[in-house]
Amino acid sequence: MKHLARYFQSLALLIILFGSVQAESVLSPEGKTALVSGAQGKIQLWDLAAGRVIRVFSGHTGSVTALAFSPDAKTFLSGGEDGTVRLWDIDKGVEVWGINYEGDRRYPLFRQYGNDIQYVAFMPDGKQVLMAQRDGTIKLLDSQTGKDVRAFKTAKEFLWTASLSPNGKTVVTTSTARNSWTIHLWNVATGDEVLRFNDTSTASSAALLPDGKRLLSGGNHSLRLWDVATGKLLQTLSNPTLIASISLSPDGKVALVGAAYKGNGVITKWDMTSGKIAGHLTRHTSDVSEISFSADSTTALSAGYDNALIVWDVAKGTILHKFNEGSASLADDDAPNSKPNMNVMGGGGVLDGLVISKPAPVYPQEVHERVSGQVVVVVQVVVDETGRVISAKAVSGHPLLQASAVAAARKAVFAPTLLSGKPVKVAGVLTYKFTP
Repeated sequence: MKHLARYFQSLALLIILFGSVQAESVLSPEGKTALVSGAQGKIQLWDLAAGRVIRVFSGHTGSVTALAFSPDAKTFLSGGEDGTVRLWDIDKGVEVWGINYEGDRRYPLFRQYGNDIQYVAFMPDGKQVLMAQRDGTIKLLDSQTGKDVRAFKTAKEFLWTASLSPNGKTVVTTSTARNSWTIHLWNVATGDEVLRFNDTSTASSAALLPDGKRLLSGGNHSLRLWDVATGKLLQTLSNPTLIASISLSPDGKVALVGAAYKGNGVITKWDMTSGKIAGHLTRHTSDVSEISFSADSTTALSAGYDNALIVWDVAKGTILHKFNEGSASLADDDAPNSKPNMNVMGGGGVLDGLVISKPAPVYPQEVHERVSGQVVVVVQVVVDETGRVISAKAVSGHPLLQASAVAAARKAVFAPTLLSGKPVKVAGVLTYKFTP
């Protein structure tokens, strides 16, 4: 029992759900629309100027974990925790194709963490697409059929993030295995690994700059610039907040860094030419989970755990549009113009009082050997009318322990919550305390 984490007290706000509490999101290339994942595998298409949902796409059987627009914004890709990659026709509102990548259930990482699709992207010409899974699998697919074009020669490692270079020739991934973080560069044309180097700090994000000569990685409280040719560290930039998300503009001139736990929702704007902070975007009130740019780098979309979606003028640091993703989510009938309100009930500790079963997360031996001291991971959950957890995502905490906490949260069972005598969906956060 030494390496089992003890389940810590739930501290949560109870919310009646019509859509998702937090979401994957991506801005369209022209910056006029956005895709936002909702509850029960739904994906919403937003008209940003009007601030409303104009279409909903349904098909995933679990949470949507990755989204990408095609270069012409006529189709988009989605990946989910159900192990599927799907291509959608935006105008017709239908699925073009879907491929199920279940993964190897004999593989320990699959058994412990599942095999979510971590990343999807279109090649610059739109003819092929890229997918990356949690177990390290990377494949190039035909965008018209979904058939495999090439499987990358990867090892079985816990893949944390992936990104495609602006020219579509290189894939950058970050992974963790055997107590270390590794950054990998892959040749898209051959599927071969062309470079790898260890990051002594947490590499929870990495991307190539447009010149192809430098790479930006980040995690914890710092950003790091690397020389691609040699793998040597060129510069370390100290971020003022714990990092929850990083997005590099397509032109490589700006990096936006979203604040994590106790960061007060601040987005730090970095000038990548000077290596200095160029300003702060300060309208979120909680962790900033997702940031994406328009193709011309002039606007950006941010999504936070405060349920806010904000479109920014990047140069000026001003808000172009702001709305609450819950207040404009689609109701159960998926009527495009419906805007049900999200009602707030109660306060901290409500979910804990309803817990029937609360399994403790596993503290993996390889992680225990690297992480010292007590660690707290906060997981946001959605509970259905029967008391089962239907969605779980880490809000904050050490990256190496988030997956274990999420896996435990998904197994929790609650007594049904009643509103006016009827069972309702609710959301809250579960806080797990990992103790050596």
